[in-house]
Amino acid sequence: MNPEDIKRNQNLLLLYFLYTTFHGALRKWVFVGSSGINNVLFFVQLIMPFLMMYFFKKDKSIFAYQPLLIYAFALTGFALNPMNATIYHGIFGFILHFGFWMLIITYVNERASFPIEKLTNAFIIVCFFQICLTTVQFTLPATHFLNRYDSADNVDGFENDMGVRVTATFSYIAGYGCYLYFVGLLLWALMIENKKPILVVLPLLVFSIISAFMNGSRGVMVSFFLSVIIGLVSYGGFGNKIKIGAVVGLILIIGSIYDLDKNFTVAERAFTAFYGRVKYGQTSGEAGGRTTKTFAAVTDFEGKYPLFGLGLGATYQGAVSKWGKSQQLIENGYYEEEPERILLEGGYALFIIRCLLFLYLASQLKIPLVYSVPVLFYLFFFTQMVFNSYQAAFTFLGLALVDKMYFLKDEAPPQ
Repeated sequence: MNPEDIKRNQNLLLLYFLYTTFHGALRKWVFVGSSGINNVLFFVQLIMPFLMMYFFKKDKSIFAYQPLLIYAFALTGFALNPMNATIYHGIFGFILHFGFWMLIITYVNERASFPIEKLTNAFIIVCFFQICLTTVQFTLPATHFLNRYDSADNVDGFENDMGVRVTATFSYIAGYGCYLYFVGLLLWALMIENKKPILVVLPLLVFSIISAFMNGSRGVMVSFFLSVIIGLVSYGGFGNKIKIGAVVGLILIIGSIYDLDKNFTVAERAFTAFYGRVKYGQTSGEAGGRTTKTFAAVTDFEGKYPLFGLGLGATYQGAVSKWGKSQQLIENGYYEEEPERILLEGGYALFIIRCLLFLYLASQLKIPLVYSVPVLFYLFFFTQMVFNSYQAAFTFLGLALVDKMYFLKDEAPPQ
């Protein structure tokens, strides 16, 4: 592929990242109350994977890859399920279910067309920018304009006297948690690359950990540290491992000790607020119950149509708010976690297809299986990869970046 095409693809990847990261700022702070413009901005986010593949320079059509062709055919059948409320539910459902897999399967078959490794500097700059905004939001009142759609209605045990729970910065509601998942993968990728100075990697790690405390999500913290620990195991020589490990340990020790006079630093306040949410989850039983409920939703699915479900998009909030729910979905009652929603929309048939896609991805990634399996397992059960377009975008970008670093490391000539 010629340099012009590579540069074009690099710019498209950067555009996808920047749009996903920043367009929510327009929805939160600029076009407040302008539902028409906000809907257009969000619709562009939904179809960005399709726009990317339309303008991307690549060797083959996306349907030249057999898994994608089979998956598209299967999704079409699920989208046309007659029990769905409207055909529009099915169309949006297809977009949601297909976008991530279209990108990642094209990537693993055409790595040379995806120069994502050239964007690490841009990723790092944006990350520090996000961290600065997060710190400002955390220290401002919950009612401040910058904290629109953040913690005011999303406390769940977060100790608000310590600070505001930051669930969204430039992204929309819950977007910052998805972004932090990407940051964990970015740190892993930088450690694999082992080219950035430790004076860049170390501050990025430290401030990202503090930001993760400010976000308050226990799931985000688990996924973040999973990526960081794997990266640390793979990072350079023994000296670098000791330095990074010592700093992380020091942060955790300092974060668990605070002044009796309540003269908290921002980092201490962030840890204390996060720990308050952890204690809330433990005492209420919500944390453990949520995990077991996720697995139980699969093993003891109580829907009336377990084989093929009710149709793609049946549970998608955007379609439901616009065109309503099917009667069968209303009868099903409350649903939340992604595995259960997969079963509701496509039954065990779609769930098995999804399992096969994850197995295919694990076999194609250059990430060692000992690392990729726990990461993919977490993605499979505990993230909203289908129904949260931010999570889908940041997961694709992060996985592709980590995989590309392993690929380049394997391809590099021996020193």
